[in-house]
Amino acid sequence: FCLPIFFSSTVAISAGSTYYHWSPSNNSLVWDRLPMTLAFVSIFCFMLEEYIPTVGIGQSLLHPFLGIGVFSVLYWSWTDDLRLYALVQFLPLVMIAALLACYQSRHGGTVQQTFGLVCYAIAKVCEERDYEIYSWTNRIISGHSLKHVFAGLASISIASMMLMNEGD
Repeated sequence: FCLPIFFSSTVAISAGSTYYHWSPSNNSLVWDRLPMTLAFVSIFCFMLEEYIPTVGIGQSLLHPFLGIGVFSVLYWSWTDDLRLYALVQFLPLVMIAALLACYQSRHGGTVQQTFGLVCYAIAKVCEERDYEIYSWTNRIISGHSLKHVFAGLASISIASMMLMNEGD
């Protein structure tokens, strides 16, 4: 169930992000962040399932982690405290990097998974350096726009992995 949630969350990110950019506010940002959180958690659980030898670990952690992810967004919306949301967003990135470095994939796709992780890391840098990138490119493109491109490439790399493994 991890990858269907990941891909449906990715589609939902499009709607949430559109809503947020159409009417920017903390209320609309909830609908941008919520599907992103579901995507972070579900891809992390997929990677646990793929790399940790304990059968079913990703599936068994999926629902509790989804709950923590949803709570992190709600907690932020109630308190304006991003710490839990940041933990839900960045801890899986670090853990996925460790999984890729320390374990063998059960079904292959390590190249696409690594590419996806690198694309997502670049997306986060672009988001953080939004104005600098806009200035460096002579106001042609913002870091925020590049964030969307690289995050999309990360999702495409996972889809590519699925297509390549389809015959297995």
